[in-house]
Amino acid sequence: QDLGDEWGGAFFGGSKVIGANFTALVIEVVWVAFWASLMFLALRFAGVLRVPPEIEAAGMDISKHGGMAYVTDGVFGGAPAALPKEEPPQKEEPVADPPVSASV
Repeated sequence: QDLGDEWGGAFFGGSKVIGANFTALVIEVVWVAFWASLMFLALRFAGVLRVPPEIEAAGMDISKHGGMAYVTDGVFGGAPAALPKEEPPQKEEPVADPPVSASV
């Protein structure tokens, strides 16, 4: 059964298949936007979308992990690169055995 050229698809010059796919895409985008908006509005009214102001001011990395994730040389308010560095442990020099005295 020949369905005609309009159902031929993108590779065969048909327009109805492309139109149906585009319509499905638009419907999916509207569907996701609706439910995402509904969820984010509910989270916003519940007050769980933002962290407290003092944690936001300190930075999430410092407040949650105790350290900074990225060193940015102070650009855009980031952490300075000159942070205190840990000194590597000093190697101890081997101590020579004291000379043994011959006592008679």
